[in-house]
Amino acid sequence: MGSRLLFPEPLFGGLPPLTLAASLTKVHEFGTASPMAHRVPLLFNAPAKVLLRINSVLGSEKGWCRAGSLAQVLYGLPGDPKKQVNRLYLDDAFFEFNGAGVAYYLEFWPYRWIEDYFLEVWAQQV
Repeated sequence: MGSRLLFPEPLFGGLPPLTLAASLTKVHEFGTASPMAHRVPLLFNAPAKVLLRINSVLGSEKGWCRAGSLAQVLYGLPGDPKKQVNRLYLDDAFFEFNGAGVAYYLEFWPYRWIEDYFLEVWAQQV
């Protein structure tokens, strides 16, 4: 088992903006076999309802519940401050993010023991 968490690359350039639909639509999926943090490569420009699904074969085999944390990170401000941080579990989670005024992106930070995971992001306009 690895003991180090791999961090996402720093942001250079920009992220493509996400146009939200009225219905819940899958906007991103990501899978890894290493304990790495993941930045959802989409820029949210409006308030959104977001459903996250996190699965881990290793976590399921061992009966683990906790997966990590999800941060709503404000984009374009010095230091990219985190506006909201939520604990995530190996399950479905539904959040509503206020995006009025400042664009934002999402970052998932797994616990170090989650060496494999599959993340799905579904979103819709508020």
